[in-house]
Amino acid sequence: MPRPKFEVAQIADRFGQQFVKQCQPNSFMVRTLDALQKCRTSALGGHIDYCDCCGEQRISYNSCGNRHCPKCQGAKQALWVEDRMNDTLDCKILPYSLYCSRRIKPDMFTGAATCFIKPSSSVYGMCCNNLDIRNMV
Repeated sequence: MPRPKFEVAQIADRFGQQFVKQCQPNSFMVRTLDALQKCRTSALGGHIDYCDCCGEQRISYNSCGNRHCPKCQGAKQALWVEDRMNDTLDCKILPYSLYCSRRIKPDMFTGAATCFIKPSSSVYGMCCNNLDIRNMV
């Protein structure tokens, strides 16, 4: 996945103070904004990783762990979405909406079971045949 052009921390740095002055958010929102600004920066501390083979070092900064932070929760979100996709049935679902005029609306409830079993007949057919755009509900 390509990196975004702007990070949330950059946006919070640039507009955070202006937002606080204009909108007067509650303390929870201010703390969240502060956490997003500091996430994975030296403000939260960090550590140095060394490669045993080549000796290369890399600095890694600590994350805020805030549930609203896309950096911290992005991986969890991706795993959650993947789990939900595994829970779905392997079939196509074709939802459709059906609108009927007011004069047939009472008939919808009397033959609803038939409508779902055979959509080409009964109430579905009545609605399609008696469709009146001016009296739509």
